[in-house]
Amino acid sequence: MSFSSEVKFELCKMRHTKSCCLTAECAGMLLFSRHLSEEKISFYTDYSDVAEHLCYLLKKRMKVNFEHVVTDGGVNKVTVPELTDRKFIISKLKSGDKPSDNLIQNDCCVSAFLRGVFLSCGFLTDPNKEYRLEFLCPSKKMAQYLFGFLSGIIENPKMVERDGAYYVYYKHSAAVEDMLTLVGAVNASLAVMEIKVEKDMRNKINRVSNFENANFVKTVHASGDQTAAINKIIEKGLLDTLTDPLKEAAVLRRDNPEASLSQLCQISGCSRSGLNHRLKRLIEIADSI
Repeated sequence: MSFSSEVKFELCKMRHTKSCCLTAECAGMLLFSRHLSEEKISFYTDYSDVAEHLCYLLKKRMKVNFEHVVTDGGVNKVTVPELTDRKFIISKLKSGDKPSDNLIQNDCCVSAFLRGVFLSCGFLTDPNKEYRLEFLCPSKKMAQYLFGFLSGIIENPKMVERDGAYYVYYKHSAAVEDMLTLVGAVNASLAVMEIKVEKDMRNKINRVSNFENANFVKTVHASGDQTAAINKIIEKGLLDTLTDPLKEAAVLRRDNPEASLSQLCQISGCSRSGLNHRLKRLIEIADSI
């Protein structure tokens, strides 16, 4: 089961008793359905729960006759066969060719309306892969309407046309979380937050690991260069010609080839800057031989 379908199943379990919210949710589903006109009202969905939820709203609020069938391809189709019923629905939801101005009667209706829109045409990408919530709108006009509606609720929606279809979408985790919370998908919103925390933690661990690996490689390279220089000095018989501090540093590195600079400082009691300077000086002496 996809993450998007889980969200829709969660939303379909919700049942409102306020008539204004029932109307708003039904409006969200029908306004963004395949067809909404006096000639034809048809709603298509892959999910039987979503189709049954629309039937519940049509029966509970619109009180019209409807038909729910499953096509040979497994798609759920809800239609309103009678003209008088279609005219009644249009009169409730539309003003001319635009959504009616009084669809959202109260603040609570905003959530209900957007819940209906998501059930109708919303899709949510698996947040383990990316944060993206989008609405596939039935027309450019409805995409513009939804874009304007969302702009006043959750900041920075985007609108794009792809292959003749119009999408309104969000592509950042905060907006996805806010939208899911707003429409009532609390469990899904919490799941997105948990995934985000896990991702951030994994990224932090990876950054620390990469940093430690880089330091380890750097230490190995430095130790190798220093050991090679000291061995060259010893092979040339020049160890005893070094000053005592340089000789001590050379013996220390020779006897501890895998130790880091910090570990060498702990063994010798020498400061980090002092020991580092002496090891660099040993490399310079070896290079001059």
